[in-house]
Amino acid sequence: APDTFALRGARSPAYAADGRLAVSIDGDLLVQVAANGRWVRVTSGPAWDRDPAWTRDGTALVFSSDRGGNFDLWRLRVNGGGASGEPERITNTPEDESAPSLAPDGAIAFVRGYGSTARIWIRSADGAEKRFTNRAQTELAPAYSPDGSRIAYVHQNESGRRLLVRVTGATRDSVVNADRGVERLAWSPVGDRLVFSATGGGGGVFVTPIHGRYVNLVATARGDVAWSPDGRSIAVAEHDVVTVGYNGDPDRLGERVAAESF
Repeated sequence: APDTFALRGARSPAYAADGRLAVSIDGDLLVQVAANGRWVRVTSGPAWDRDPAWTRDGTALVFSSDRGGNFDLWRLRVNGGGASGEPERITNTPEDESAPSLAPDGAIAFVRGYGSTARIWIRSADGAEKRFTNRAQTELAPAYSPDGSRIAYVHQNESGRRLLVRVTGATRDSVVNADRGVERLAWSPVGDRLVFSATGGGGGVFVTPIHGRYVNLVATARGDVAWSPDGRSIAVAEHDVVTVGYNGDPDRLGERVAAESF
């Protein structure tokens, strides 16, 4: 059975195609050795590792880490017993990079920048990078559809947050939701629906079809979300409603929780 005690403080759940979960806990990455199996730690040390995303074949994780200074994207090969080798850097820019999502062809959608400067970029399998849109407003939480044909993401401006979907390579968006304060999102395994966590109306986790004609509440918690590849479960890494400040050092290696706001 899973070591549920080890999941205390989990963030950013991500499912591999075979049902294994990966999570970030206090800046380290943990993965399951098999679906619903035991957990193993695959990164450790003073670096803050976050936002794990599986390659489509389940052999590696792409994640955000400050192990090289500021937050960049890194790749770590993972086998049945844990990590295989050392992480290798994917990006290396002065800006922070986070929230990777992988397409079947190896392309990576990710966020470059922080706060009002956050923009979505696409890195192709050959390493070429380009902006996802030409919009000069905040973009967050990109997620490739299972077939890689669409990207769902959050657009934020002075009027609030909207959940949008854009066909890969197109220049126009379809609006899925504009009234819930979307924070995190994930696709269903067949690409017909989206699950998202939101702050609006007391917050919660909701499911909606990609045309957005209805929204169903599935949990009153809010947090990071992932949809299992068999379609039967939604994982929610619940966020505390209130973050309590602490004038001290509650974590090993120096106030790692304080850095999690990024």
